[in-house]
Amino acid sequence: MADDLANLCRFLFDETGLTSLSSSTTSSSDLFSQRIRSDDSITRGLRYFYLLLPIGGDDDGKLRFETWSDSQLQALVSISQAILLLSRSLLVEQVEPIVLSLLLGEVQLYTK
Repeated sequence: MADDLANLCRFLFDETGLTSLSSSTTSSSDLFSQRIRSDDSITRGLRYFYLLLPIGGDDDGKLRFETWSDSQLQALVSISQAILLLSRSLLVEQVEPIVLSLLLGEVQLYTK
C-alpha cells in the first residue's frame, strides 16, 4: 500500500511536472490518463488514496479528519488538488472510474 501511494505521489508531483496551480497542461493530463491505464501501481495508489479520504464520520459523530495532524491534512489536500488539476482537461470518456470516484469523494469532502 505504502509503495503504491509513494509511486502515485512521485508520478503526480515529479513525472507530470505539476508544481503549481497554473502548471497543469493538456500533455500532463494525457500522461495521467495513459499511466492510469498502463501502470497498475498508479491505479492501486489511486484506490488506496480513495480509501484514505475521510468521507463520513466516526462512531462518535466526529468527521474522520478532525483527528488528523496538519501535515496529514496538507498531504490530503495536495494530492487531491493534483488529481483535480490533471483531470480537469480530460473528456469523461478518458477518465477511469477510480478517478471519477475520487473526484466525487473530494467534492463531498470539501463541501461539508
